[in-house]
Parts: sequence; structure tokens; C-alpha cells
Amino acid sequence: MKIHIHHYSRLDDCLRAGRDRRGGPGSTVVDIRGEIDYASAETLRSALDAGIDSAVMSLIVDLTHSTFLGVSGAQALARANIHASANGLQLLLVAPPQCVERALEVTGLTDQFQIFPSLQRAVDENRRLRAEKESSDTRTRAG
Repeated sequence: MKIHIHHYSRLDDCLRAGRDRRGGPGSTVVDIRGEIDYASAETLRSALDAGIDSAVMSLIVDLTHSTFLGVSGAQALARANIHASANGLQLLLVAPPQCVERALEVTGLTDQFQIFPSLQRAVDENRRLRAEKESSDTRTRAG
């Protein structure tokens, strides 16, 4: 398993990997490639914790290139989702392949995650969350 953590500070900062992959302001993308199993679960947990610690609105977990999700990996994702929520963040999963979706289904975790078909859709959600928070902050200061 390979994990890359990308931090974006501006809307137009891009990670270029053939196509534009945009992170919203203050977003963190954890890109996971390969098998997520017992042997790699601790590495995944550490990467997700680091992502949560640096994220502002949401942690985007890109599973597009994941090839397997074992129970330990699913537990790591579930734990990260709880940790993110406790820190006021959303954990957004991107385009899990059929084998990963199936593992989430079998473990009963599918409903615990917001799952998006593409990184762009997850980023759009991050932008929506940010706009919602800014609007709420503005109303609070005005009131």
C-alpha cells in the first residue's frame, strides 16, 4: 500500500496526475493506493490521523486506486470517521472500487460514510461545507 497526503491551501492549488485534481481551501486529500489489509492498517491509521490533524473542513480519502479492503482497513476508516467527526470535520470517501465498496457493505459501514464518485464531487462538497460555515459565522457575528 502507498499513501500520499496532499494539503491544499488555496482553491486553485492542484495535484496534477493526468487530470486536474483540485482540493478546496484548507482541505487535505489522503490518496491510498494498493491493498488495505492487516499488514498496512497501522500505516493507514497514522496517515488518517495526520490528515485529520491538518484538515480544516474535511478529510478527503481517495480510494480510487485501492485494490483491496480488509476488515482491519475498514476498521481504520471507521475509527478515522469518528475521530474526524469529534474534531468537527467530515470524512469524505472518493470512488472506492467495487471490492472496497463490497467490504464496506459486508462490514456494515457503508452508511457511516459520505461516498463520492469522483474527487471533484468530494471537493465540491468541501466547498459547500466551507460556504455553509462562512455563512453561519457571518450570521453569528451579525446577530
